[in-house]
Amino acid sequence: MKRTPWYPASVSPVRDGLYEWRCKSLFARKEVVMRQWTHGGWDDLNPCPKCQWRGLAQPSERGEG
Repeated sequence: MKRTPWYPASVSPVRDGLYEWRCKSLFARKEVVMRQWTHGGWDDLNPCPKCQWRGLAQPSERGEG
């Protein structure tokens, strides 16, 4: 599964869906988590300037992404 490059949180995804999410802040947990982008906003998330997201580079064969 090919993924897009990491984008800063200030750049919004074009499509609703699940995205990989990480925060490069010194105090953030270092793991990559899944976050939902719906109707122009992240699920219960207030991103900082060091947050980043990425998605699939193209829709999957099942039509997801």
